Amino acid sequence: MELTLGGRIQTLRKQRGITQEELSKAMQVSTQAVSKWECGGTPDAMLLPRLADYFNVSIDYLFGREEQAPERLSDLVFQKLKGLERSKQLELAFEICYMMENAIGKIPHHEALPDQESFMMQEGAEPLLYQVLYDDVYSCMRLNEEFHYFLYVPQPSCGFLHALPAQEEFEELLAFLNKPHCFAMLFQLSKCPQGRGFQVEGLAKKLHIEGSDAAKILQDLKKRQIVTEIQLEKENGVEPIYVLSEKPGFLPMLLFMAAYIQSGVIYGYFAMDRELPILDEEASHE
Repeated sequence: MELTLGGRIQTLRKQRGITQEELSKAMQVSTQAVSKWECGGTPDAMLLPRLADYFNVSIDYLFGREEQAPERLSDLVFQKLKGLERSKQLELAFEICYMMENAIGKIPHHEALPDQESFMMQEGAEPLLYQVLYDDVYSCMRLNEEFHYFLYVPQPSCGFLHALPAQEEFEELLAFLNKPHCFAMLFQLSKCPQGRGFQVEGLAKKLHIEGSDAAKILQDLKKRQIVTEIQLEKENGVEPIYVLSEKPGFLPMLLFMAAYIQSGVIYGYFAMDRELPILDEEASHE
């Protein structure tokens, strides 16, 4: 039996785990309207493009005309994720990361964590780390109820040593961040809501330092593009405020520094088959 337009909408909705209420909000119609579609009614023609975009299908597909299915796995994953509501989307994305980690690490099926979701929901459970260190890839993930992440880094053809800045640049940056009040200032800036920043006086007060010292640190951070200066127009003129730059480095830096600070971490699996040094001159993929 061929599905009607409403039947196809209902099928797409259920496949993606979306409620009638969620669909009605996305389409800006009543829940009753969605129910009528699925019982044989027809949506307004103006809604068809929005429905097609929402479910990531063509209008032809909604009307039952044959549509070629995506051939690439990445397209299928994209369509699946796009059709889910936000919390389920994030859950599935991390579940895919977990499967990737097991596959990349060549973890035997019987040794893989049988129920990653149940483990992560165990209140008070110790963090569980997975790590893969091969000549062609480095990856790691942390499983925990509230705090979990996944990192995947294919080995560059030139090797990590040449892909990364020189050792001296790392030493210089660490020495700079170790200057009095510098790292504390970054912490304060990171606590500021997005779109808002601190004035020099505000940061000086937070850190209990002189305004001139705060201004000097901010200018040094600005030169390194760690902090951005924004000119705020006020009645008595223009006043600068400071925000963290859009570079993605600060939070990842804290995440991986935490691995050297926190104890009690348990390895779920550590797959190491690497023969090259971590900072090798050149990678070999033969």
